[in-house]
Amino acid sequence: MKLSWLLTFNAVVAVLFGITAVLLPGALYSVYGLSSTAGAQFVMQLFGSTLIAEGLITWGLRNIAPGDTRRTLTLALFIEALIGLVASLLAELGGIMNPVGWTVERYPRSSLSATATSVSFVRTERRSRRENHANRDHQRQTSRIAYSTGGDVTSEAVEREGCPSR
Repeated sequence: MKLSWLLTFNAVVAVLFGITAVLLPGALYSVYGLSSTAGAQFVMQLFGSTLIAEGLITWGLRNIAPGDTRRTLTLALFIEALIGLVASLLAELGGIMNPVGWTVERYPRSSLSATATSVSFVRTERRSRRENHANRDHQRQTSRIAYSTGGDVTSEAVEREGCPSR
């Protein structure tokens, strides 16, 4: 699964669930078999506003080129999903929520998102490291050629000295 598709799915579902949580917090509590007090509904609305913000962030993140920013935000979302999944499972296994409770940790994306995001994160991290090493090696070789040829870094000098292409 491509990371951009996962982020698009996450954005749409997070915004829809967030709007529902803000506008109908009591209804969500009844779906999960939880008691709904005024304070609990307020907390659900805060959770909904956070989901809307996450949806907007992931919507924008899907178009960001691989790099430090995307890697950092993807890792943060992965850790958030993992912590939420553990908390939701503990609450469900402890009898706090009914069997639908696992969806609290982000609708059905919890385990799928955590797995797909971690796989995409690892792939992006490896690719980024390979590219960084290749660029560093190319820069070193070009510097060596410039030094040995007295600053001549033309294509002929590069071919003569054997600088690898990027």
